[in-house]
Amino acid sequence: MDKAQTRVTTQSAAMQQLDIDTEKRRISRMLERIRNHAAIEDLDALSSTVTALDEMLSNSPLPQKLQDQVRLRAYADELTVLGRTMERTLKIAVEGHKRGRRDVTGGAVKQLQKHVERWKKLNGDPETLAKVEKELAEIIMPPPAPEAAGGGDGQHGNAPPVGKTNNPPSGREQRRFLRYTYPKLTVKAHERVFEVADWSLNGLAIANIGTDELAQLKSRGNTFMIELYDNDSHLRASDKAEIVRHDPLKRVLKLRFASMTNACSEIARELRRRGIEPR
Repeated sequence: MDKAQTRVTTQSAAMQQLDIDTEKRRISRMLERIRNHAAIEDLDALSSTVTALDEMLSNSPLPQKLQDQVRLRAYADELTVLGRTMERTLKIAVEGHKRGRRDVTGGAVKQLQKHVERWKKLNGDPETLAKVEKELAEIIMPPPAPEAAGGGDGQHGNAPPVGKTNNPPSGREQRRFLRYTYPKLTVKAHERVFEVADWSLNGLAIANIGTDELAQLKSRGNTFMIELYDNDSHLRASDKAEIVRHDPLKRVLKLRFASMTNACSEIARELRRRGIEPR
C-alpha cells in the first residue's frame, strides 16, 4: 500500500508540475504580447491583453506570490502607456478649451474619464491621478455666468445661449481630434498619389482634388482603400476611408476612417515610439 500510495503521489506531483510549466509558457506568451503592444503604445490592445491575463491568473495553478508578480509587471507596462496617453489627451483637452473648441474638448474629456477609471483599476500612482482629475475638473466646470445687463435671463444682450453659436459648424469644427501638418504625409488612392493637407487620428484632408480627380476617386463608391506614406520616416499604413465632403473652390477632399484603429493612428503611434511628436 505504501508503494502504491507513493506512486500515486509522485504521479500527481508530476501532473501538477506539468500544469504549472504549461501555465508559465502561456503567461510568458501573454507578457510578450503586452510588451509588444506597449512598445507601439497601442493602448486598446494593451488593455485588452492585460485584462485577459488577469482573467487567466484568476484560475491559474501558479502560487499566489508569482501571480502577483506577473500582475504587477503587466500593470506597470500598461500604466506607463496609459500615463503618456493621459498626458497627451489632457493637452488636447486644455488646448481645445482655450480655443473654445467644445467638440475637441468633449472628445478628449470622454477619453480622459475612461483613462482615469482604468488608472484607478490598475492602482496607478495617486499623485498622477489627483493631478489629472484636478485639471479635468477645471475644464469640465463651467465659468460663473455673468449677470445680465438688462434682464434676468443671464445672457449678455443678444449673445447666443451657452452651448450654441450663430455660425454653422464647419468641417474643421466637426473634426474631433487635433489636425497635424507635420510630418507631411502623402496618400495613394486608385493608383494616384496626392498630397495630404492635414491629418488627425480619425481622418485627413487631401489637397489638389478637382472635380475630375473626385469623379475618379468616387468611381468605385464613397468608401475606398488608401495608402498613407511618411517618406521621411519610411512609414506606410493602409485602410479604408470614406468621403465626407469636397470643397471645389479650395480643391480639398475630406476623408474619415470608420475605426479609431486606422492608418493615421498607426503612423502616429509609430512616430511617437520613435520620439517624433506630430504637430
